[in-house]
Amino acid sequence: MKTIEQARDRAGFVLLVEIALALMVFSMGVLASLRLMARGVERRQSAREHRETAAFGEGVIEGLSALAANSCAVSNGWDRFWTEFAAGRTGVPVVCAAFAFTNERAEIMAGGPFTSRLAWARLHSGDPGGIPWLTVRHEIILSNRPTAGGRTNIAVWLKLWEGEFGRTNLPPKVVFYSEIAREGGGS
Repeated sequence: MKTIEQARDRAGFVLLVEIALALMVFSMGVLASLRLMARGVERRQSAREHRETAAFGEGVIEGLSALAANSCAVSNGWDRFWTEFAAGRTGVPVVCAAFAFTNERAEIMAGGPFTSRLAWARLHSGDPGGIPWLTVRHEIILSNRPTAGGRTNIAVWLKLWEGEFGRTNLPPKVVFYSEIAREGGGS
């Protein structure tokens, strides 16, 4: 009788060990899939921030180009605009309807790095309403670029780093370069 009971106990123990190993393998699979889902969420968040940072940069360059083009309509407007902008006495509004500034000054200045906090603008109100959606550190570098026709284009480098804090001696996430040409015959 003892041998049948021993065989039954041994079979029960083996079954218990097999179930424990199966549960361990299953739990490792569940943990691995949870880790993959977390990475997917992080990457989606990073892609969204990168896309919105790029939209912000495009808005800055478009606003700068528009202001520069408008400055040509007045005498010495081109030179005065770039002098004032480089000295930090005038800024550029961001041409991006989706964003509204949440910090005090709603303009981008030359130099930097500066930090801007933006939120999605509510339709028709411009009220950011809520916590900042995007925080970007930015730096604008200006340089004169003489052309063959004797005019001077302005080279603009816009460097963007995502987030409010961090080191700006690391390569920026997004860099825009644009040469803005003097339009018209103004001086």
